[in-house]
Amino acid sequence: MQAGAQARGWVTLAELERAHILRVLKHHHDLGRSAEILGIHRKTLLRKLRQFGLADGPRTTDVHPELLLTPSPMGFTPMA
Repeated sequence: MQAGAQARGWVTLAELERAHILRVLKHHHDLGRSAEILGIHRKTLLRKLRQFGLADGPRTTDVHPELLLTPSPMGFTPMA
């Protein structure tokens, strides 16, 4: 079912969530502020980053530094 949906141009909720989190992080460059904007706790944001393979451990310093330097996924760009 998932492959068929993607073939028709649909994205999964996890892909959409990942893209939105990255968009907010790239615009604000701060985990605490980004978590506040997303309406989640900072620890929840870190857990999600680990889940998406964008952080290695429980601390803010464990977030991959290239996270803020890579192009935005799915064509999203930070709002000016």
